Amino acid sequence: SYLCPANKLTVGYGHCGEDVKQGMVITEGEAENLLKQDLKKFESKLNYSIEHDHLTLNQNQFDACISFIFNLGFSAFIFSTLYKKLKAGDYAGAADEFPRWVYITKTVDGEKVKIRQKGLETRRKAERELFLS
Repeated sequence: SYLCPANKLTVGYGHCGEDVKQGMVITEGEAENLLKQDLKKFESKLNYSIEHDHLTLNQNQFDACISFIFNLGFSAFIFSTLYKKLKAGDYAGAADEFPRWVYITKTVDGEKVKIRQKGLETRRKAERELFLS
């Protein structure tokens, strides 16, 4: 296990949760299984939302949203302007929301500050490109 840049205890390919413990060691196979479980859970939630809100996403748009959700969580996605724009049919506007999500919040000297992360910039750029392809 390790602390991600947002200071969350993480294991494998980005799995967070109450089941992750300090000093935890897992195999590559276990990491892949956790990733598959996480993705399946998020895919189910996204599929439900798509059906509920009568959205149409192509496979690349769906995959870009899953990557976003895996990184930030389903609540951040469903309450985001990105999702609001999808619901409004503004796909170009939704795509332009990806680059806005490149900050982590850390506490520095007792104050919460937003810090821009190069890794998140790279990820959001790739998600946006995938969404638009």
